Amino acid sequence: MVQIYSALDTGRLFKFQVQGGSYRAAQAEHDTWLGAPISGSDAIKMAENCGFRLFRYEGLGEQYFWLWYVKPTAEGGSPLERQSEIELLQQQAELLHSELELKSRMLEELDAKFIETTKRLEHELNERTRWAKRLDAELEQAHKQLQALYGSLAYRIGRRLHLAPDPPPTPKTPVESSESEGRTPENERSTPAN
Repeated sequence: MVQIYSALDTGRLFKFQVQGGSYRAAQAEHDTWLGAPISGSDAIKMAENCGFRLFRYEGLGEQYFWLWYVKPTAEGGSPLERQSEIELLQQQAELLHSELELKSRMLEELDAKFIETTKRLEHELNERTRWAKRLDAELEQAHKQLQALYGSLAYRIGRRLHLAPDPPPTPKTPVESSESEGRTPENERSTPAN
């Protein structure tokens, strides 16, 4: 752009296209096909860094973001040139305002997606919690049925005749094993890990 600036006469325009894609393009990995997205403020900075002024733009936030840069005349020019300078500054202000509106819309979209995702995850957590509680209840029921079986007269007779296996040792629940070691779940939470 510096070479283009030096080749242009003052007051002449340089029109070109950049990738003006939205935040979705900014989130994607940059490559030679998409290119890096350019915002309105980036367009103004890029112009000023090379000595240009932003004259006009079209397609902010879109894939085809067209920019018109003008090579300004020397400072302190005629009243007509100063009027053009005011118009250029108004164009830049409009561009920044449009960019602010675009980013506000994107933020609203992200906020809506965040709320939707949060609700979906909360629903999924509730479903999994109900599923886990149902499994705990089924396990407790099966444990009670086994205890009833092991306490039945037929099972005891079968064991004495060596026809039934010995019952497995009763597994301790986490609360029972903590209590047997002199710890409670409350103590475990307050005890820092090494």
